[in-house]
Amino acid sequence: MLIDLLKKFDKGVRKMTNFKNFVLEPLSVAIKNELKHELVKTSGPFGLGAVTNITSYKNKSDEGNYECPDTFYCSLEYHSNKEKQTRLFVRDYSTNTGKYKADSIGAMNGMNHPLVDITDKSIPEIIEFCSKK
Repeated sequence: MLIDLLKKFDKGVRKMTNFKNFVLEPLSVAIKNELKHELVKTSGPFGLGAVTNITSYKNKSDEGNYECPDTFYCSLEYHSNKEKQTRLFVRDYSTNTGKYKADSIGAMNGMNHPLVDITDKSIPEIIEFCSKK
């Protein structure tokens, strides 16, 4: 599913608005449906990596409650490979490379944590990976 959404995005004009419409929104709805949640919200882009977020709430009344154990949250980045195909990534916050000093722009934008390509993963695999953080 995800690879098909990214191919559609690559065929059109590659703008953040189109990314949100062609990739982020359908992906967020698929995650919400897989989790059997009532509400999903997207936000972004933010920072140097143009990070976008998906937040899914089990109950509409949980909106804004990130401490709720049933709330799902995932930050995503997209980048192109050498073949100019868009790939979707999440940061692995369990690993810190230490490449950037603690007070640097790179560190503040999460760039000490490697990107993990999730383009070829299924919706359940994406949910599992993002839930481990």
